[in-house]
Amino acid sequence: MGHINSKSKIWDELRKRLDRHSTGLPRHAAIERILALLFTKDEAELATVFPLTTVLIEELVSKTGRKEAELMPLLDSMASKGLVMEIERDKRTHYWLSAAFPGFFEYTFMRVQEGFPYHEMAKLLDDYFKQSDFAKEIAGMKTQRTRTLIRRDAIGDDFISEVLPYETARGLIEQVDYGSLQTCYCRHKNVHLGKTCSLGAPVDDICMSFGVTADFLIKRGFARRADQNELLRTLDSAEELGLVHVADNFRENVVFMCHCCGCCCELLKMLTRKRIHHGIAPTRFVPLVDNQKCVGCGTCEDRCQINAIEVGPEGIANTKEKWCIGCGVCVNFCTSEALYLQLRHEPIVPPRNLRAMTLKILKEKKEQ
Repeated sequence: MGHINSKSKIWDELRKRLDRHSTGLPRHAAIERILALLFTKDEAELATVFPLTTVLIEELVSKTGRKEAELMPLLDSMASKGLVMEIERDKRTHYWLSAAFPGFFEYTFMRVQEGFPYHEMAKLLDDYFKQSDFAKEIAGMKTQRTRTLIRRDAIGDDFISEVLPYETARGLIEQVDYGSLQTCYCRHKNVHLGKTCSLGAPVDDICMSFGVTADFLIKRGFARRADQNELLRTLDSAEELGLVHVADNFRENVVFMCHCCGCCCELLKMLTRKRIHHGIAPTRFVPLVDNQKCVGCGTCEDRCQINAIEVGPEGIANTKEKWCIGCGVCVNFCTSEALYLQLRHEPIVPPRNLRAMTLKILKEKKEQ
């Protein structure tokens, strides 16, 4: 592996490599320090040779010119920090260079590592999300990286039979035997910024992962295993708090599910702070108001995590359909039963799987 001489150049080359992911890593004053806190010099150099797909150890030996015995400790160290994912397939370990988000930004705050400067990292990441073009990387394409999941209990009898399992949080969980529960990156980061969740949502054991990602997070101590029953109980608790369910924007083998609040969640704040229209793919539904039943109490306005519904001067709630992501929280909390869900005019079907979504996003980025 040819050594990169300038220290600053190391981080720039690493940033360029990470920028090739479907969620890239745009330039910003904070990014060099962020990467330097996470990667050692040797790890950064190794990361620059990773392809966009998974890779076997012998391929890395060929790309770097270094011996397997030299590379394995590096890969182990990187995996322990979530910088590289280990995926077991065909009795072989495949390695994949994690993206920043969703990826190692979150993994860093999923557990507490003694001596790590969490306060500094929290401030750096907060600046990066606020000041850089990172939000556009996450949600600026026509195909979104994430999507909203509808609350099953919010769906009326007219449509419940039409709703597919991948469209609801409960439906996704019911498809798996187990997953993982882990710390919420967004709320943990906010703790280090001196902030707490206005809904009182938990920091620990709230976000979920499934499949090979769950296996990796459990193996490496970022998360703990949870069976389907515990995942469903956690979902019930999240719904009682009024949290919004967000997952990968594809239909098969979903990797993660977050339960989000508007005060902490970086994804929801893209809508309220960055004003990225449908920065999270909406559900097929939008809430409508029965003017005869609405009492103008404002509960829906208070409960909406993205400011997409408000009570007008006439004392009737009004949905801002352009910004509404169709989560169903307002419907569940309407005590006068004045809100109900209706199908949107032009629903969008998510890509089939992770590969299909990634290829669509990369194609759209190339065409920009």
